[in-house]
Amino acid sequence: MTRGASGAATKDAIRQAAACAFRAGGYSGTSLQGIAERLGMTRAAVLHHYGTKEHLLEAVLEPFLADFEAMLSRHEESSALDLRELLTDLVELLLAYRNVAGILAYDVVASRGGPVTLARGRACCRRLTAMLAGPHPSDADRVVVAAVVGAVLRPVADPTLDLADAASKAAIAAVADHLGSHMSCLLASAGADGPSAA
Repeated sequence: MTRGASGAATKDAIRQAAACAFRAGGYSGTSLQGIAERLGMTRAAVLHHYGTKEHLLEAVLEPFLADFEAMLSRHEESSALDLRELLTDLVELLLAYRNVAGILAYDVVASRGGPVTLARGRACCRRLTAMLAGPHPSDADRVVVAAVVGAVLRPVADPTLDLADAASKAAIAAVADHLGSHMSCLLASAGADGPSAA
């Protein structure tokens, strides 16, 4: 392995270990020393690759945000928005980034990230809300969207649930599918018009 490839592999290993540590202990409760110890390296080695704990958090959140933005773009560019498909894709994304889902769901400090990450995360949430509830969502619309997204985020993020088996993953996907197929009814019951609203 070349030095560059070895460095990239080390950087990725640090990022993965940090994601696990941030999810398990929270951002504030996780130290760079603890991350280094998980990997059998020194704190200085972690700092060499990321500089600060904040930069490491940004590196943990970056791939998720990039894939979230890409998923949203695919659905925005689709000729016919399918809410069931959108929520199913969201579940698949959250399952692929389960540690990040846990960080976002349970760690207020880490979920904010740095200013760029915070802005990107908020923009993704606005885009998702507009797709689920329409371009000008009311407060009631946003409550429904938060409940629907929470219904799929929380089980994925819950560290006490073992999602290794297909049945558990299928259960979460079924919830997303059901919510997607009933989204307009949920919005209507909250007094909202839904994604077809102007």
